[in-house]
Order: sequence, then C-alpha cells, then structure tokens
Amino acid sequence: MRFKSLSSLVVLLLLSVLLRAQSSGGGKISVITNNLSYDTMSKSVLKDIFLGQNQVDDNNRTITIVLPSKYYPNAEDLIQEITGWSPNTFRRFWLSQVFQGRTNPPIYLSDNQKIIDFVKQNPGSIAFLYNYDGPEDITTIPIL
Repeated sequence: MRFKSLSSLVVLLLLSVLLRAQSSGGGKISVITNNLSYDTMSKSVLKDIFLGQNQVDDNNRTITIVLPSKYYPNAEDLIQEITGWSPNTFRRFWLSQVFQGRTNPPIYLSDNQKIIDFVKQNPGSIAFLYNYDGPEDITTIPIL
C-alpha cells in the first residue's frame, strides 16, 4: 500500500511538472526516441513509460529507458522537474522497481551527447534531455 501511494505521488508530480514546463514555454526538457511508434505522446503515456509501467510501444517494441546519471550536469534539476525528488531518491525508486521484477533497469548516462548517441544506436530507446537545442538528427516527440 505504501509503495502504491509513493508511485501515485511520483505520477502526480511528473504530470504537474510537465504541465508547468509546457505552459511556461521554457522548453528545457525534450523527449527523444529511436524507432518507437509515437509521433506525439500524451502526458499519461510519457509518465507510464518513465515510471516503468509501460514497457512496450504501440507496435509491441520493447522500450529502453535512458535516464541521467548522477554525473549528468543538470541531473538534480531534471529529476526534480520530472518527479519532485532528488536524483538519489529517483534512483532508489528504479532500483526498487527492478529488484521487484516489475521492469528492466534504465540506462544511466552522464551528458546530453552520450544520451543522444545511445538513443541513435539503440532502436526502441527513449530519453529526456535537458537544455537540448536540437542540432542532432534525432526524433523529438511533442508532448500533448
């Protein structure tokens, strides 16, 4: 029961942060993918993916989640915006998910370029980028 409450809190925080980011026009967070079936994505689908609750796309392709490591320059800001948690708390959440067998572990990378390179080389991957300007040839998904 405690875990469900915690999961619900994460979902609500993620949704509120994404709504705030969309309405502020700041555009600091970008969602990038490689060969997933999404042209656009609702906030609820995005939330389900990044909380490990949705593990395949509409074409039944396994989704690989890429998250910022603790060495990512803006990891604290990004994780705080997404969840309202510190990066360590968010990593503990993911460790719990993986330990319980609920999902595959995410890939943690330390900067935007490493995240972009990984996503480009791994079909089915999805990631958040912070302060992404878009010079790379990669699919960015608009959030509805």
